[in-house]
Amino acid sequence: MLTILLKGISRYRPLFTGKNMYHIHPDRRFAFAAWLKLKKRAEKGLSQKKAVELMGINFQSYQKYENPKTANPTLKTIERIEKVMGEALLTI
Repeated sequence: MLTILLKGISRYRPLFTGKNMYHIHPDRRFAFAAWLKLKKRAEKGLSQKKAVELMGINFQSYQKYENPKTANPTLKTIERIEKVMGEALLTI
């Protein structure tokens, strides 16, 4: 069985608590897009163009992965992303 583990979602802890505070869990597509764009690419200081070159995919496809509405990469693409970003997303 293949389980996709998006780090940060499975170990969710609220930063703030209060009477009128409601904590939500983002959709997995949003979590993937945010992880890719806001965390990993920014940490590595990569532009979209440089990330595309390192992964060996086309620019339009990469833009889809960073968009929460269209983020739906194949397993092969996730493996490429993991290799470039240096962090595993998939556990088997």
